[in-house]
Amino acid sequence: MKKEFIITPKTKIFDIIIKYPEVEDFLIELVPSFEKLKNPILRNTIASVASIEQAAIIGGMEIELLIGILSKKLNLKREITIPEELKDSSNWNLSNYIILQKINVEDITNKGAKSLLVILDELKNLMKNEIIILDSNFYPDTLINKAIEAGFDVLLKENLDYSYTIYFRVKNN
Repeated sequence: MKKEFIITPKTKIFDIIIKYPEVEDFLIELVPSFEKLKNPILRNTIASVASIEQAAIIGGMEIELLIGILSKKLNLKREITIPEELKDSSNWNLSNYIILQKINVEDITNKGAKSLLVILDELKNLMKNEIIILDSNFYPDTLINKAIEAGFDVLLKENLDYSYTIYFRVKNN
């Protein structure tokens, strides 16, 4: 049985380019400083040691966003383990909440903003009877973990197209 290629933060750029040569130009568009990949000598040296995580840092992107974009572009399944408590909607009666805001991660990142910072900033405005809904084409685990650490409840729904709808509220005590 052939193992499916999965992109993780530790995946080397070289491995992606070898397996999917058509992604090289797309990767350079995402991270312009990777223009050096056009040089075969530099590609063999830089790409063989540079990981997706390092590419995200160099490109000023969030790691989940870069993995999500590349996985979607290459039509790859993401290796994601969603904690069961994030999927449990038993104590969420969404009709009891006012939607303060509905945010699309792509809209934020298309404007060049860091979605993590923008969304965490918006969460500070939430009151007890309000929710913020986030639509994302990737699983934003860093954002979810930061929101939980900051005292918010999170409900996550995986959509049929492998995108996510995430609900945030002030923690119910």
